[in-house]
Amino acid sequence: MWNVSLNIEITEFNGLNVYTYHTPCDQQSDGLDVGFSFTFNIAQGEGDWQGLFDSNNGSYGLYTGGFFHSPLDSKYLGYFGIQGGFAFGTPGLSYTRTMYKKIF
Repeated sequence: MWNVSLNIEITEFNGLNVYTYHTPCDQQSDGLDVGFSFTFNIAQGEGDWQGLFDSNNGSYGLYTGGFFHSPLDSKYLGYFGIQGGFAFGTPGLSYTRTMYKKIF
C-alpha cells in the first residue's frame, strides 16, 4: 500500500499545523484501498502530531472510515482516534503505518 497525503490538524498542544504523510518504504502495509478521500478525524492524546501512526481503513461507495493510533512501541503516549468521510475509488480495506512530518 502506498499513501501520500496532506493533513491539517488542530490540537490543544500544537494549535493549527499542516503536515504531509506517507508510507515509508521500510514500514508494513497490507490490503487494497485505491482512490482519493476527504476525511475528518476525532482523536485523543497528547504531544506532537509528528511521527508514526498505524491506520486501519475501509471504503465502500462514497464513504470511508477507520481508526488510527500511535504505534504501541512508541516512546510517547501519542494519539488514537477515528476518521470518516467521502471516498472516490474502489471498495477496499487496508492497514498502513504512516509518517507525519510538519510543513508549518
